[in-house]
Amino acid sequence: MKETPKYKDIPVRIVDETYDPDTAELYDYYYVPAYYVEEEKAQGGAASKEDIHRVFEKALEE
Repeated sequence: MKETPKYKDIPVRIVDETYDPDTAELYDYYYVPAYYVEEEKAQGGAASKEDIHRVFEKALEE
């Protein structure tokens, strides 16, 4: 977050399907990690730094 301070207030929740299968079941994912903004999948699978920035920018739009 030092690199992009505007992202610091974006809430991030990590759901591990092993420990929280009920929550994981609510999402449609095939690849992990999968990134969601609200209920919409924003990225699935391995992500570059640019992909992560895109996900956070989408979160700022919401």
